[in-house]
Amino acid sequence: MNDYQATYTANRHTFPLEKGFFGGLSNKIFGESKEDFEARKAHHLEIERQRNEYMEKERARRKEDRKVAASRLKAAREFERKLEKDILKAAEALTGNRNMLAEAKANLEITEAQFKRLGEEKLELVSLSTPSPTCSSPGLS
Repeated sequence: MNDYQATYTANRHTFPLEKGFFGGLSNKIFGESKEDFEARKAHHLEIERQRNEYMEKERARRKEDRKVAASRLKAAREFERKLEKDILKAAEALTGNRNMLAEAKANLEITEAQFKRLGEEKLELVSLSTPSPTCSSPGLS
């Protein structure tokens, strides 16, 4: 039986047991005997002690629960801050990588344009350096 059940069970019997018709009648006529009063008082004090003990245990348990919850909240907030920093670092790295990619694409386009232009210039030079069969130079035979 736990403390709550003991307190509840004890509270149901806070009055002394009935002594029957004549016992109850004598209590009403002559009043409660000193032994019955002392027994009822002792019982009431025991119930109060149990109730206070139970309430103190519950206060201590709730206080401990609050401490555990506070430490978990602190750990969760620290983890959140760490994740936020990691996300910011990853976002900065992503931005840097995107900038490098954009520069690489621009450089590639410039290089392709230069290769194309150089290829066209080579064709012009080759066509200029080879004599045509219809045209002969007097000094080149």
